[in-house]
Amino acid sequence: MTPDEIIDAHPQVSLEAVHDALSFYYENIESFDSEISARRDNLRKAALKFPSKLKAAIG
Repeated sequence: MTPDEIIDAHPQVSLEAVHDALSFYYENIESFDSEISARRDNLRKAALKFPSKLKAAIG
């Protein structure tokens, strides 16, 4: 999404705020990517530890 598309989808947010958020993200992208990766790993571990009862029930 472009900043203009974000503004169109969320008119309550200013263009300045969108640019600030994008700047913060790109300045800290490694930290964000690391956090996302860690959360995905935790979800995979939880899925293995606690398999879906619904999937087991429907086969």
